[in-house]
Amino acid sequence: MKKLLIWIFVAMSASAQSQMSKENYVILYTGDTFTGNHVLYDSPILRSPSFQMDDKRFETGKVAFVQNNNGYFANLDHLYRGKERYAMRIRTGRICVYEEVDMSLYGGEQLQLSSDTPNELEKTDRLASGNSFGYYNVMGREIQRATYRNLKFDLADNPEAMKEVRMIRKYQILQCLLFAGGAGLIANAVVQQSGGAVRFNPMMGLGIVLSASPVFLEGKKDNARWLAVDAYNR
Repeated sequence: MKKLLIWIFVAMSASAQSQMSKENYVILYTGDTFTGNHVLYDSPILRSPSFQMDDKRFETGKVAFVQNNNGYFANLDHLYRGKERYAMRIRTGRICVYEEVDMSLYGGEQLQLSSDTPNELEKTDRLASGNSFGYYNVMGREIQRATYRNLKFDLADNPEAMKEVRMIRKYQILQCLLFAGGAGLIANAVVQQSGGAVRFNPMMGLGIVLSASPVFLEGKKDNARWLAVDAYNR
C-alpha cells in the first residue's frame, strides 16, 4: 500500500509540473521542437506507434523527448535497437534522472490508472516509483544508461561527483571478487570429492553464500549513483 501511494504521488507531481508549463511539446532527434496543447501516444495493433500533437503526427522513431500532461519522457529506442521503450524524468538539474515506464499508461490526457479492480492495480508495477535510477542525460543531451562507464565520462568535470562514481567501480570489483571467490570454493569442494558421490559440506555452503552476496551491494551502487547526481547538481 505504501509503494502504491508513492507511485501515485510521483505521477501526480509530474502531472502537476507539466500542466504548469501550459504547453506540451515534442522534440525530434533532429533538434526540431513542436509545441501544442495535447500530446498523445498512439500504439494501435495494426499500425506503427506515433505521437499525436493536435493536428500533427510524429513517428516514434523520430522523437527524442516528449512533454505531455503526465510528465516529461525520453525515448529509449536508440538504446534498444528501435524497440518501444520509454523513461520518465524523475529529477531535474544539470543532470536529469529517468526511470523506465510503460508509455501506454502515461500517453493519454490523464494517467491510465484506476484502483477499482485488482487487474488495474497490477499496472502500478509499470509506473515510476521515483527511486529507480536507470537512465540520465546531462544538460539536455542524449539519454544514456546509468552505467559506470557513461557516468565516468559525462561527470568527469565535477570532482565531487567523480568520488561517488569511483565508488560504483569499487563496488563492481568487490562484487566480482566475491562471486569468483564463492565459485572457487564450490569448485574446490566438488574436486575434493571427485571419484565419489558429491555431498554438501560447509565449504560449499560458504561458496554459495559468497556467490550470492554481490546482490546486496546493488543498493550501495544505487546510493553512489544518486550521490553523484546530487554532487553534480549542486
